[in-house]
Amino acid sequence: MPSSGSFSASAAVLLGMACVAFPLQARLQSSWAADGGPDATRVVEVPADPSVRTLETVVVSGAQPGPGVWKLRNATGHELWILGSVNPLPKRMEWHSAEVERFLARAEEVIWPPSLSVGANAGFFGTLALLPKAMAARNNPGGQRLVDVLPANDYARWQALKQRYLGRDRGVEKRRPMFAAMTLYEAALDRAGLATGGVISPVVDRATRGRKVRVTKPRYTIRLADPKAALAQFRDAGMDDRACLDKTMRRLETDLDNMVSRANAWATGDLDALRALPYDDHAASCIEAAMESAALRERGGAGFKAEMRRAWLEAAESGLRSNQVTFAVLPMRELLSDDGYLSRLQARGYQVQAPE
Repeated sequence: MPSSGSFSASAAVLLGMACVAFPLQARLQSSWAADGGPDATRVVEVPADPSVRTLETVVVSGAQPGPGVWKLRNATGHELWILGSVNPLPKRMEWHSAEVERFLARAEEVIWPPSLSVGANAGFFGTLALLPKAMAARNNPGGQRLVDVLPANDYARWQALKQRYLGRDRGVEKRRPMFAAMTLYEAALDRAGLATGGVISPVVDRATRGRKVRVTKPRYTIRLADPKAALAQFRDAGMDDRACLDKTMRRLETDLDNMVSRANAWATGDLDALRALPYDDHAASCIEAAMESAALRERGGAGFKAEMRRAWLEAAESGLRSNQVTFAVLPMRELLSDDGYLSRLQARGYQVQAPE
């Protein structure tokens, strides 16, 4: 499974190139694909001085129970166990995953969160030929810079955050707001000692290695028959991605401390704290901006959310029909939300048991 950080450097490449018809068959993890794991070992210790607002000193240590696992059952007694995840988490997190490994030892299938894929069959040399165009598509059309496309107030906020996390980087000024947002967010997480992947998937891989466990990765794929035309359209056309940068900046301005709190709540299995720490999913705004661009909207991007939801729910119900035990991973918000995937399954008649 690829890194579940939907806003990492790789996401910048995937959302910026794959979603712009760059034909590498690269997969973009959905904005829901979160990181983290179940009953685990990690305590986030915030600096002793409450006035210190840096996350660079975040330390994870000590055995903790982690979040419990949701259990669904159908009329025949088949079960689906779902692990909720949180993203990002501290880089130095230590996860003692014995309980989840016990679940995985009985699972016949593992279902990952849904993902979005954009690509085309252009071959190796076709890919090389498109690379310069894909790189150019990251920039604002007409040689504009961020100062030209952002409202004055937003540009002032951008300058303050850029100075803090990116320093004197001049190249980012010519990027589209979406790509500038990705660069900024990645740098901020790195400075804060946070990371967006590499927690759950190693545990799952280790626990299922050597066993015949089916791995299902629900995916909605947009196939591009005309990658050159799609790239040209994306490069030359406008895209309303200012909300992507605005929400990214807002999250960095207001939510960095809460990221630590969420990681701590996930580590200790404190679902009440997780419910009390909602956040505006800035990555979703960025993905929506790309999918609503003319280049992708006309090629199947408009209905991506419904298609990804359908793909995952179909996989979950198929697992419940076919397997005695199925193990799945979903972002915690999909388990706690009134209109999330778990609620949709419950509405279809499955018995749901929340962690105690």
